[in-house]
Amino acid sequence: MPETVLKAPNYFDREFDLTERTIPVGGTPATVIGGAERGPAFVPVTLGSYTDFANKFGNVTSKFVGPYGAKAFLDAKGNELASVNYIRVLGCGANSSSVDISATETEGTVTNAGMQVVGNGTVFASGALQGRVQFLVGKHAVQTNEAFGMPDFTNNSSYNVSGFAADTDTINLVRAVLFTTPDSRFLVLSGAVDAGGVFDPTAYLAAGGTNEAARVGTAGQMTGLFKLVLSCSAGSSFASDDDVSGLKIFSASLDPSSTQYVGKILNTNPVTIASKKHLLYLDYAVDSEVAALSASNSVVTVAVLSGSSNANTFGHTFGEAFGYFNTRYQAPKTPSFISQPFGGIEYDLFPVVIVTGKQIGRAHV
Repeated sequence: MPETVLKAPNYFDREFDLTERTIPVGGTPATVIGGAERGPAFVPVTLGSYTDFANKFGNVTSKFVGPYGAKAFLDAKGNELASVNYIRVLGCGANSSSVDISATETEGTVTNAGMQVVGNGTVFASGALQGRVQFLVGKHAVQTNEAFGMPDFTNNSSYNVSGFAADTDTINLVRAVLFTTPDSRFLVLSGAVDAGGVFDPTAYLAAGGTNEAARVGTAGQMTGLFKLVLSCSAGSSFASDDDVSGLKIFSASLDPSSTQYVGKILNTNPVTIASKKHLLYLDYAVDSEVAALSASNSVVTVAVLSGSSNANTFGHTFGEAFGYFNTRYQAPKTPSFISQPFGGIEYDLFPVVIVTGKQIGRAHV
C-alpha cells in the first residue's frame, strides 16, 4: 500500500503504487521470454490482459517478437481468465569460449551483445575516419560569476582555473557524441558572413574553416553559430544544401537556450539513422552563464574529432575502441550526490539509478 514515511524534519518520502491491474490474473499462465520497448528486465511479471501488458512493457512492435506471443495467447483466451508471465531480456550476449570470457574479463566486451559503430575504412588526409564515432568539442570561457552560482569548474579537480581571467581564459569541453552511417561523416565550417551579416557559403575557407575545426560567427545572423555539415557519399539522393551534392548543412549552436542548439536540430531517434545518416548519441548541455563557447574571428574554437590510429593496451585503435558498445546492458546510474563538508570532508550520499530497465528517451531524463 502507498504510505508516507517521515524520516527527518521537513523530509517527506511518499510512495505511489502504480502497479494496479485492470483485470485479475487466472488460469494456467504462459511464460514468454523476449524483448520489449520498456519495463522491468530479467524478472517475471504476471499480467492478466493485453492492456496490462501494454501499460507495463509497451505495445506490439516489429522490433520485438515476444509481445506478439503474449498478445496472441491473451487474445485466444477471449473472456476466460488468463495470465502471462513475461520476462523482458536485454542484450546479455553469448560468450561460448575461453577467448570470449577472457575478452569480457580484460576488455569488458561480450560476444553478440550491444553494438559496434564501425566505419568503411576511408581515411582522410587529416586522419579522420569515415563512419566512426565523432566528438563535437569546443573552447569555452569560464564566466565571471561561475564560482558563485554553479562552480562546476572552480570546484573541480579535473580543471585548474585558479588565476583564470574570467571570460577570457578557456577550457576545452566535449559537448556531443555523434554517430554516422558508414558512408557519412560530420565536418564543421566557420560562421562566415558577408557585408550584410548573412552567412556566405563562398567564405567557408576564408573564415578559417578546415572542415574539422572552425570559428564561431561574431556578427549578423551567424552570431554564436557555426556550420555543422553532414557529408554523405549518397550524393543528391540524400541532400544538396547550398547546391552541393551530398551535403546537409546545419546552422548550429552549443548554447542550450538557443533554438539552434545541437540537441534540438540533430536526429535523436536510433530507428531513423539509416535515412537521416546520423544520430546524436548524447550531448552535454553547459549553460552559457557557466562557460560560454568562445567566439572569435581569428581563432578556431569548435572542432569535430575522432579516435586516432594509435593502438590501446588491447591492440585496438582508438578510432575503433570509441565505437565499441558491445557489452552487457547496465542500468543508467549517476555519480554520487555528496554532502556538505563535514569535518572538512565531503561524503558520498547516494546515486540515482534506473532500476526498472526502462528504455530511457531524451524526454524522460
